[in-house]
Amino acid sequence: MFENGENPMSETRESPLLDPNIGQYAQAEEDDDSKSLASSVRTNRLPSITSGQEIEPFPRLAWARDASDEMLFHWLCTSRFNAQTLEDQRNACVAKYNPFYWLAFLATFLSLWVGREFHILVYQGGPVNLSERRHEYEVRVHWVYTTTGAMLWVFVRSLLSIAYDKAEDIGINTVALSVNWVVVACYCAANTALLRMMHLRHLAGTRMLIVCNAVFSACMLASFVVYTVDVWWHSDGVSTEEGLYKAYVLFEKGTAVLFFLMATAIYSKLWSMYKYDDRGLRRRLVETIPAVLCACIMLSLMYLGLVYDSNKFRPYVWATFT
Repeated sequence: MFENGENPMSETRESPLLDPNIGQYAQAEEDDDSKSLASSVRTNRLPSITSGQEIEPFPRLAWARDASDEMLFHWLCTSRFNAQTLEDQRNACVAKYNPFYWLAFLATFLSLWVGREFHILVYQGGPVNLSERRHEYEVRVHWVYTTTGAMLWVFVRSLLSIAYDKAEDIGINTVALSVNWVVVACYCAANTALLRMMHLRHLAGTRMLIVCNAVFSACMLASFVVYTVDVWWHSDGVSTEEGLYKAYVLFEKGTAVLFFLMATAIYSKLWSMYKYDDRGLRRRLVETIPAVLCACIMLSLMYLGLVYDSNKFRPYVWATFT
C-alpha cells in the first residue's frame, strides 16, 4: 500500500504541540503539510508544500494548490486515474489541457485557500486530532474549508456591490445585505463549530450539526421543488430569452441543492464515528452550546427565508448561495 513498505503516518516530528501562528496542532500541521497526497500513498494528511526538494516560497498557497488538485481528482475521476501520483494526474491531458478543469480548479483553489486561512485564525488549520482519519480529512478540507471560503467570497461580493451602488448613486438594499451577512456569519460559525466538535470527538454536538445540515438541505430542496413547479406552471407564453434565463436559474439552484445534499451525505458518515467518553455531563453540555446556537440560528433563518413570508426573503436567501 505504501511505497518502500513505509507508512508516512508513522513518522514523528520534533515540534511543539501547540503553535498559535499555525493552528491547533503544530506537529500535526507539519506532518499535514510535509506529505504528498499522491494516490500511491493514500494517507489522511494534506498535500505537501514542497515541489521535489525545493522549498515553496508561499507554502500556504502551494498547499491550497495541491489540496485543490487532490480534491478534484478524488471526486471527479475514476479509481484507476486516482491510482497515479499527483504529478502524473496533473500532466494528464484530461487535466492539463482541459479548460473546464482549470475553471473548476480556480474556484476550488480560491475557496479552499481563503477558507483555510479563516480557520487558521481560529486554530483549526490542521488535522482535527493527531489520529485524523481519511474521512475526517475529507470533511475538514473538501467540505468545511471549501464552503467557508465560498461564503467569505460571497461576503466580499456584497462589499463590492455596496461600493458599486455608492459609485452609481443607487440605493442599497439593506434587507438583502442583512440576510446575506447573517447567512455568511452563521455558516462560517457552524463550520467552525463542526470542526470543534470533531476535535473534541463530541458525539452529541457532531450529530446535532449533521441534523441541522440535513434540515437545511431539505429546506433548500423543498424550495427548489416549489420554484420548479412554479416555473413549469407559468411556462406558457414565455419568451425564448426569459425561458433561457429561467433554465439557467434552475440549473444554478439545482447545483446548489445537489451540493448541500452531498455535504449532508458526507457529514452523515461521522454519525457513528465518535463515542461517549468519561467527560462529565455538565462539561459535555457546555461544549455543545456553540453547536446548539449555530443550529438554532441557521434553522430560524431557513424558516424566515423559505417558509415565513417567503416571497420577501426567499430570493435573498437563494442569492447568497447562488
